Amino acid sequence: MPEAIPRDKGISQREIEMVAEAMIEMFGDEAPNKAMLRAAEYQQKGEAGGQDFWTRLGQVIQDALDRRSGSVTTE
Repeated sequence: MPEAIPRDKGISQREIEMVAEAMIEMFGDEAPNKAMLRAAEYQQKGEAGGQDFWTRLGQVIQDALDRRSGSVTTE
């Protein structure tokens, strides 16, 4: 996971991955967009914690989709 994505100490990486998998199952390729829309909603409300969570979740979802499609690049 990129270091730029904040980690919520109350939510484990495994829990984030489980939520990501559930969102992929529910929304397919639209799952990252759904998460980022939620992040934007929290940003508008001025709730940084919610924004950080949904941004992080969106990245985890996108990473999972990229791995599945084989489009992950290593640096």
